[in-house]
Amino acid sequence: MGDAHIGSLLSDTLRVNDGQEQTIVIGIDFGTTWAFAGQPKNIEVITQWPSELSLNSDTEKAPSTILYGPIQDETFWGYGVPADRAEESLKWFKLLLIDSRDLAPELQQSPQIATARRLLEESNRDVVEVISTYLRHLWNHSIDCITRATGKGLLRLCTFHVVITVPAIWPEYSKIRMRQAAEDAGILETRPAGDTVLSFASEPEVAALATMYDLRHRPDIKNGDHFVVCDAGGGTVDLISYEIVTVEPMVVKEAVKGDGWLCGGVFLDQAFVDLMRRTVGPDVWDAISKDEVQRLLHSDWEHGIKRQFFGQQKDWIVTLPYGCRPTIGTSSLSRKPMLTLNHPHLDPVFGQISSQVEELVQKQVQQVQQKYERLPKYVILVGGFGRCPYLHNRLVQSLGNEHTEVLQAQGSRPWSAICRGAVIRGLSQLNRVPDFSVKVESRIARVNYGTNFYTTYNPSVHLAIDRAWDEIEMKWVARNQMEWYLKQGTDVCEASTISHKFYRLYERPPNEILVALQYSTASPAPKRGDATVKRLCTIAWNKRIDFESLPTYTNPAGRVFYRLEWDMTMVCDGISLDFTIVHDGKRMAAKNVRVKFGASSNGEVSA
Repeated sequence: MGDAHIGSLLSDTLRVNDGQEQTIVIGIDFGTTWAFAGQPKNIEVITQWPSELSLNSDTEKAPSTILYGPIQDETFWGYGVPADRAEESLKWFKLLLIDSRDLAPELQQSPQIATARRLLEESNRDVVEVISTYLRHLWNHSIDCITRATGKGLLRLCTFHVVITVPAIWPEYSKIRMRQAAEDAGILETRPAGDTVLSFASEPEVAALATMYDLRHRPDIKNGDHFVVCDAGGGTVDLISYEIVTVEPMVVKEAVKGDGWLCGGVFLDQAFVDLMRRTVGPDVWDAISKDEVQRLLHSDWEHGIKRQFFGQQKDWIVTLPYGCRPTIGTSSLSRKPMLTLNHPHLDPVFGQISSQVEELVQKQVQQVQQKYERLPKYVILVGGFGRCPYLHNRLVQSLGNEHTEVLQAQGSRPWSAICRGAVIRGLSQLNRVPDFSVKVESRIARVNYGTNFYTTYNPSVHLAIDRAWDEIEMKWVARNQMEWYLKQGTDVCEASTISHKFYRLYERPPNEILVALQYSTASPAPKRGDATVKRLCTIAWNKRIDFESLPTYTNPAGRVFYRLEWDMTMVCDGISLDFTIVHDGKRMAAKNVRVKFGASSNGEVSA
């Protein structure tokens, strides 16, 4: 999924000065596993994090995990969670912003999600409160780091433009919940220089923006080239493909519909833990303290085998805690026991997860080839798992052609692609720093959006189950029909506007008018409201209307009704939706329109 992108929270900043206003752009890539933060013009990454273990404190990532202590308001977050209480801490809580019915099947059945829900219930807190608590800690720490780097004086003069990244196919209500969490965390608190602006961006897209920014000066990049960005994070792997429209300035458009799956780096980590547990024996492994396990995984796995194994025939030495000595038969009492791992041990660990990524990439490459009759020039690996050399080699072997190269940047750049891209996205929105601008001309709609409506029943077109008698118009109608504003797979230009006309018949003025907006991920989009169609939100609007001036309708029984007509306009940029109600040629003021996500109210209209 753009669904559960495991990235991180990163706070990157850049000063923009146009002579009138100074702005710090802060990109927040809050993932299910990690968090980042960074600063100035070259988008450096903050690496100083509070930690229980000193070996973790100077890294680009901090775990998206939180533990509530026994004392009121006592919380531990990130690396500050004690190792011996790690199993009690909340993880994967970002995904709990999505209602269970809207999660992909593989996520609904995920043990990680089940554990997160259980711990959330035991804490007697809702997910918005948990996320706001975590964001508050990270935000305060990041602002402290930025203050030390820029000084209090400059910070007071700057407004903030905050960009929060979200999975590509998150429903709109989850963004509302994330906005509430950000507000509760103090991110939108009033500042001396002015109001803070908050916007959202798609995680795979901002990863691609960072990648395109890195590629913009390459001499082999030209108009019409295609590339696939594989964002291999901690929990999910997300893919997005683009065509380069122009190089100078850099303008791109999404090439095919993105894809994703739950096969990120945490599953590779778990496979290694399972290997260790089998090798030293379950009883011995389970008796090792959590602190010792954390140290072993950090030194020998995270900073050793995981970053260096690419399938080579080599012995890897793992230093085990003293408690493992009886199982592996080490006689010396003077030093810790050693365990030797080699290719037959490690290849299955890496291969199981990498094969799933391989399948996703091959599918995306094939879709680009089928649509454009040419292979993408590059597959570009980003994300924490995207740094894995074994994954790179597997993709090179599986693609097996000289037309598509697999690129894997060195160092922390793949790791921090989403956070850097979030800042680039914010700068592009400001449109004041051309050197940082990468424009996305169009995106591919990932979801169908539309409304229920009823129309005159036609037995050759409609199902009998949808037939109903309309007491007002006194005719047979087909209910539960779908009118799709936007269909999955459609090219969506920046700020695309789609408008539809509707009407209702009333005998007396209503208190408010309700319209339900539906969505579906089915392809093709269903013609009627089947099991794939779900309620996104209910839009309620009201206005003083001179009913006597409305056109009338008299039904066969002689009852007179007033016909109320209106337009509903949806503005979609492929990331977010904005709704506008227009009546009698005038747009409804925001105070007259309410949007309630997940509400179950009959908003069926006639169209």
